[in-house]
Amino acid sequence: LNARMKQAPPEVATALHLKPDEKVAYIERLVSVHAAPLFIDRIYLIAQLGMLVLNADLSKEPIYSIIERHGYPIREGAQTMSAVLLTPNDARLLHSTPGAPALHIQRFTYVHADTPVEFSEGTSPR
Repeated sequence: LNARMKQAPPEVATALHLKPDEKVAYIERLVSVHAAPLFIDRIYLIAQLGMLVLNADLSKEPIYSIIERHGYPIREGAQTMSAVLLTPNDARLLHSTPGAPALHIQRFTYVHADTPVEFSEGTSPR
């Protein structure tokens, strides 16, 4: 849906331990199975890794494979799950109803201890 460099929103800058004016790679994708939308994934990567990922063909190689291929082994991750109500935009993308319940997952990925390189949010009505 979208892949570009942009200024980190304040909550993302805080989550990734960045300065307020730093840029991140932003990737928004709709993951589908058999043409049925399954979830929306919104990914923020620190600029150093983001440039590597944005220059790759994301339709042919997973993001973590690209990161590791360039010498940044994924060491650990942490995620939390919560219930949310679908926004009108997310409902449209997911072929669902605005306000319908959905699962929301926030994930942090680390290549070094205590230094997150990725913050992502996934939303699924299923």
